[in-house]
Formats: sequence, C-alpha cells, structure tokens
Amino acid sequence: MKTNSKIKNQKSKLWRSDITSDRNAFISRFAFWILHSQRAGFTLIETMVAVALFALLSVGTYGVFTQTTKTIRASRSRVAATALAGERVEIIRNLPYASVGLQGGVPPGNLVPSEVVVRDGIPFTITTVIRNIDDPFDGILGGDPNDTSPADYKLAEISVSCDTCTGNPPLIFTTTVAPKNLESASTNGSLFVQVINASGEIIPGTTVHVENTTVNPQINLDDVTNAQGELQLVNVPPALNSYRIRATKSGYSTEQTYAPGDVTNPNPTKAHASVITQQLTRITMVIDKVSTMTVNSVHADTLSPIASIPFHMQGAKPIGTYADESPVYKYSQDHTTNAAGTITLTDVEWDTYTVSASDQLLGYDVAFIDPTQPIGVNPDTTHMVNIGLRSNAIHTLNVNVTDSGAAPLEGASVTLANAPLGYNETAATPFHGQVFFSPLSPATYVLSAEKSGYNPTVQNIAINGDTDITLALGQAPPPPPPPPPGTGATTSYTIGTRALNVDITAVAGSGPWSLLVSPADLSSVALHDKLLDEGSPQRAWKVSSVDDANNTITVIDSEANGGAPALNGVGQAALSRWFSTLAAWETARQGDLITRDTIEQGILYADSVFTSGALIDGSTTDSGHFLWITAAPGERHAGVASGGSLVLIDGQNSIDGQIDIQDSYTRVEWLEMTRIRSDGNDADTIQVRDASNVLLQYLLIHNFDDGSNSIVGVKGQANASFTLRNSLIYDGDTAAVRMTSSSGTATVQNSTIYDMDRRGLYEDNGTIHAINTIAMGNPTSDFSVSRGNESYNMSSDSSASGTGSLTNKSASAQFQSIASGSENLHLKAGANAYNAGADLSSSFTDDTDSESRPKFTVWDMGADEY
Repeated sequence: MKTNSKIKNQKSKLWRSDITSDRNAFISRFAFWILHSQRAGFTLIETMVAVALFALLSVGTYGVFTQTTKTIRASRSRVAATALAGERVEIIRNLPYASVGLQGGVPPGNLVPSEVVVRDGIPFTITTVIRNIDDPFDGILGGDPNDTSPADYKLAEISVSCDTCTGNPPLIFTTTVAPKNLESASTNGSLFVQVINASGEIIPGTTVHVENTTVNPQINLDDVTNAQGELQLVNVPPALNSYRIRATKSGYSTEQTYAPGDVTNPNPTKAHASVITQQLTRITMVIDKVSTMTVNSVHADTLSPIASIPFHMQGAKPIGTYADESPVYKYSQDHTTNAAGTITLTDVEWDTYTVSASDQLLGYDVAFIDPTQPIGVNPDTTHMVNIGLRSNAIHTLNVNVTDSGAAPLEGASVTLANAPLGYNETAATPFHGQVFFSPLSPATYVLSAEKSGYNPTVQNIAINGDTDITLALGQAPPPPPPPPPGTGATTSYTIGTRALNVDITAVAGSGPWSLLVSPADLSSVALHDKLLDEGSPQRAWKVSSVDDANNTITVIDSEANGGAPALNGVGQAALSRWFSTLAAWETARQGDLITRDTIEQGILYADSVFTSGALIDGSTTDSGHFLWITAAPGERHAGVASGGSLVLIDGQNSIDGQIDIQDSYTRVEWLEMTRIRSDGNDADTIQVRDASNVLLQYLLIHNFDDGSNSIVGVKGQANASFTLRNSLIYDGDTAAVRMTSSSGTATVQNSTIYDMDRRGLYEDNGTIHAINTIAMGNPTSDFSVSRGNESYNMSSDSSASGTGSLTNKSASAQFQSIASGSENLHLKAGANAYNAGADLSSSFTDDTDSESRPKFTVWDMGADEY
C-alpha cells in the first residue's frame, strides 16, 4: 500500500511539472515575440494592446490551471470518501449481529458514533447511526397486530464529510443488517420521543439526547427526529425513571426530563422516562423558537439610563413542585443591567414573565415597570421592558391604572389624600399607566382615579412599606342610543322600603361620581336607588353602579342638583329606594310625559309585602311616552305563589291593593297580586277605564274569590281597551276577565285561567278577543264570548270555539298541580296544549317565565311554553 502511494505521488508531481514547463515555455516565447517585434518598431497603442492581450491570456491560462487542480483534488477527495464509506459498510456487514450498534447507543455495539480519519492527507469526519427497525411485515409496535418483539432488523447510516474540501457535500451510505435466526420474545421495550412546538406542530431534525447510566451497557446517545418529528428507539433496555431525555435545536428553547427526588425539583411534572419490557413508552417534548427581551433601567421621570440595576425575572411555566407543593418554575433568574443601563436576553422561551426588583437593589424604589405585568411572550418575538426607578423611601405607593381589559390607561388622574396628615397629591398616568407616590407616612389614605369616558373609582388604602395596587377603570357606558322617533327615554325609579344609613368618606369624579362609603355591606343596594348626601340641605342622587367588594357606588345627577355629592356635612347620608309605595311613585312622576319626552318606569322590590296599589291617572301619554310598572329582575314571580319572598301586592281582603288604570298606554308587568276583594263590586285586582292601549303581561293574580261581592281579576269598563298576555289567574270570583261596557275591548293572548267561581272570560257588554288561551274549571262557562274572535283556545267544557280550539279537556291532564293552595299552572308532560297554539311572534316571543316561544316549531296554548 505504501509503494503504490509513492508511485502515485511521483506521477502527480511529474504531471504538475509538465504543465508548469509548458506554461513557462509559452510565456517565454510570447514575451520574446513581443520584444522582437518592438525592435522592428511598434506604436504605443499597439504595445498597449499587446500587453493587454498578454495579461488576458495569462489570467485565463492560470484560471484554467487552478480550476483543473481543484477538480482533480475534489475528485480525489470524493474517491477517498467513497472508499471510507464502503469500508465502514463492509465492517458493519462482517460484525456479529449483536455487535452492530453504537457505543452508548440503542442498539448497543462496538462502533463509535463519530470519529475523524485522515486519508490521502485529507481529514474526514465519519458519523455512524444505527437504528433498530420495526418491519410492518409481522405487525408493528402498538398496532394491530401488536409486535411485542419489534426489533426486526437494523438500519445503518454512514455519513462521511470533509470540512476542508470544497464542492463536496457529505457522502451518505446506508445498509441493513438482519439476524440469521428467527426473532425470539424480546426482553426489552421501546421509547418514542415526539417533539412539537407551542402550536402542536411537529419539529423534524430536532436533536434528542438520551442517557441512562443504570443499564449495562450504559446509554449516551444523540439522534435527530424524523420527518414526523419523532425519534423511535426500538429494543431499549427496561429501566424505571432513569432515561434522561433532552430536546434541543439551534434557535429553539430546550426541554428535558428531571430526576424525581432531586432537591431542586423533587416532584417534576416530566420525570425521567421509564421503559417497560415489551411495552412502548411515548414522551412528548415541546420546544419553540426563542425570543429576545431587552430590559432597560431608567429614571422614572427623565427616562435616562441608570447603570447596573439588579432585577429578577420569573416565568409562569412550572416544571414541578417542592415538598410544600409550591411550584418550581422553569425560568427564575437574576440579572443586572450593564453600564449603559440595559441588558438583552436572547434565549427567552415563550411564557408569561414577571419582572421585579432584585433583593439586591439598593438606593432605589421601582416607580413603574412597562409594559404592565405579567408580560406575555410568544415564540420568535421581540420585547422591550423599562424599569422606572426613583430614590429609595421607606413607605411608597405604586399605582397601576388599567382599563377593564388590563391595558395601561394613559391620562388618568390619580389622587392620594390623607386629611389629618395634610397630604393631597394628584398625578396623571403616563403611557405605561403607572404613578408613584413617595415618600409617604404609614397611614390609611384615600386613593381615587378618574378619566373622562371611564367610571371613576375611590377606595381606602393602608400604606406601610412599599405598596403596589392596580386600579381597573371600567369604560363608562355610552349614552343610550336615541329612542325611535316618538319614543321617550326611560327614566327609572325604585319602589320599596329598604334604607341604609352610610357615611361618605370620599368622592371622586366630575360626573358620574364614585363614592367611598361605610358601612361596607352594599349587597342590598340596587341600580337606580337613591343616595341622600351629607349636605345642608341634603340632595338626592341616583345610583348607576355598585361595587360591594370595594365599598363604592357610582351616582349620577338625575335631579339636576349641580355640583358634586356633599360629604363631611351635617346631614346623615343614606341609600334607599326612591319611593315606599306605588302611589307615591305615580304621584311624583305623573305629568305631561310627551312634553318631558320620557317613559316613567317604577321598579318594585320585595323589601316587604306591598299592601296598597295605585290610581294611574293624570298623565298625558302616547305610544312612546307612558307609565310602566314592573318588578325588579331576580325578584319576579315564577308562575306560582311566592308567599311574599318575591314582589307581591297583598290587598289583605280589601280593595287597597287595586291598580286602577285611567291613563292610556300604561304598562303593568311581573306583579303577583292576591286577596284584593270585598269592599263592594268594584274591588277588582286591576281595573281599566277611560284608557286605551293598556298592556298587562306576566301577571299572577289569585285568591280573589268573594262570597258577597262580584269581584273580577281584570275588568274593563267604559272606553277601555287592553291586552292581557302571558298571565295566570286562578281561584277567583265572578270572572278572570270581564268587559262591562259596550265601548270596551280586551284582547287575551296565551293566558291561563282556572277555578273562577263563575266564568273564565266574561264578555258581558263589551268585546273580548281570545287566542292561545286556556280557561278551565269555571262552572258557569270557561268562555262566555259571543262578539269577539276566538281561535286556538282550550276549555274543560264545550265553550271554546273557533279555529284550532280544543274542548272538554281535563284540567288535571294539563297542569302540574290544581290542588287548592298549591296551584301550579305550568304545563305538564303530555298536555293537550302542547304544540297546539298559533304563532303570535309578530307581537311577542316569550312566555310567563321569559322562556322563548316556541320551544320547537309550534307554539303551546296558555301562559307557559312547556
């Protein structure tokens, strides 16, 4: 082999010598020709052309020579690389099958994963990869059929590369090696490592390091994931919690497993992997592109840099827990800015980070950190964080003002005050939304914040040491859209008996106003309630929001008081309903509603049982300007008697609870009314006279049977017209609905009537139109209607008439309960009223429980949609 090498070298030298001699001879002859020509005489131009031609030919000749040399060298290195790869393949083929593997690898063997070999004076790097392969011919691991001995053969890959060679990519040879004998039952398992990014996408070409020092031979290998982002190690020795795995890729974060019981992470979320005999262990590693974060330490006022400031940065991604179950975070490190007051971190993993002052920070307080924390970092992004600092004080307050979405709020006015200390400072938030108060005395202060277009806030705050607080200002609701032409704005007032004396300790804002009050329990305070301030004279303000957690309310100037709510005055502040009775509300709010351009709404609360009704009379109204009586949401009946736990008007066997409507367009809804009777024949629960277009809905009227007088649930008299819908009336006297005058008209829709002493619907002298209505158990007649239109009604006798009506049905088959005192007139399963009504969606689309109609495709009869 040495002799052959010398001969080759000598031939190569001779070849190079011949080329050099020819080149030199050519140049000499050409130069001689030029000189000889000059003796004969040449012009300057001819000489210059000759020289240029000479240079061109020389450079070209040299280029051809150089390229030829490179080609020969590349060919020679290629031949050498091929020979090396072929030799390694032959070595592998001639090894015993059990020895075909890598030192520290899977499968184990005698081959080294990587080595440098010099051949023909050229250094080559030889990389060898050996893998066990699961051939699908006899099933695959975890498949059907399941191959419990999946190491069917071995695949060897030899890569030969040369760093000093140009134009030669790595040369890769592969070969397979199969055992001579039939496979036997495996005593090993398999380990598959899947690598994905933060979005769950696979990452091919990721380097996976697998190490295990507890097996023999030990395993210490590096391999890469395949096109499916998975490294498949087949025929791996079994071991418990001892396979250390780490996934890395250039420009990406790193993920690894951890040893259980380690003092730094005793309870890891991703422990070292176990491999079980004839079983597959799957491990998923999540990595993604790293991001860059630049942290600057600056003066809070001038933003000029401050050098060498230590800080701590911690992520939110846990990798385990300590013995006390507190989290072990993957990223928790101390850093220090440089002499220019900055530091750039280039290996930031996607996570949510919190930046805080280091315990080693001396001489400064943190006035702000921008952006607002925590700081969300996505893969492959760039971030800048500014730490604003001021000279150190013992007691400080950092206020972070945000909107309701936690975004920094610029331009908010923040006030911190303590009257006994004579302290009252106001600061405007800059772009990062943070203001800093320093130095302070240890005490309780009043902190308020406001910004145009946002609801102000105010609260007490105790200062002792360095204090941080975040104030979230909710955006003030936009003014309600203008009502449709001809419709007034709704003005709401509360009606009930609840009242609460309070002290106003702070007022913030310029309209609306945020008030800090005590005592702290504001759970019974409602929207539209009244605040009586502490001024002299006291003035009333309307509550527009309540924050029980922070002991604050927001009020508006509904009464055109001017100025702001008074505090620290002579009056006793109180929160209450505006009116204690329905009649008091009607008296105060009636009038020319068209000129005032308003809808007046009275909202009843179940603070106690109402024992009086009201006369609704004296207002000028139209379809867009009227009086509206309702029960507060959450305090409305559910179609059954409440016993007073919800809004209830109890006449206590008198006429006192009656609502007498004499103003057109009045609306009454969601009331439970009971025991309104006696006191003569006009003691009806609701009476309508000289009023048109009255709407009565979602009513529960019951227990008005009277042995001595003729009592009606809803009565229409002269010049009356009303619509009754989604209402339940039971246990009554003469009739549930009666029209006594020929000039009166009633429309009854989707209502349920049961157990009158005489009639259900009693047309008498007027006209009643009925549709989708159930009237049952009324001895004289369920429907005493002759002039009005009827359709899709139901009766227990034969009186229901018109298209779609049902007669002679059983009440017990329709309602959940007809037991006296326990009536529940909701429909039961299998009721005839189910899917038997007409579609009235052009007028309304819900039932007495505010549930949508229809539940399926066809409306039900009665007040309840089953």
